[in-house]
Amino acid sequence: MSHFSPVDWVAFTRGLLPPSESLKIQSHLDHGCEECLKSAAVWRFDQRSTREDEEFARVAEVAAKVQAAYSKARKLLAETGNETLLTELDALSRALDQLAVLARSRKKPSPSG
Repeated sequence: MSHFSPVDWVAFTRGLLPPSESLKIQSHLDHGCEECLKSAAVWRFDQRSTREDEEFARVAEVAAKVQAAYSKARKLLAETGNETLLTELDALSRALDQLAVLARSRKKPSPSG
């Protein structure tokens, strides 16, 4: 039995194959080919992990934009002397810093766990 190429696996896990090709791979998996079941698991994990990394990158980007807006707002508030608003704004900044650190430090676990 011939197995599938990495290109096939990427297209399969992303849902990019024509239905007939996707059915062919799924049928092969349903018949229990151990080698292909392992390959499918790795490629599915990789696809999930890539999506998660992209989501964390977007979170980091948004956090950076909010941090820039915070800096501008804090400067304006400091000029007015409103300490209550400055305290609340500083708490928001600390939360955003934690979110940005989390997004930047995101590491991919290995497929084996």
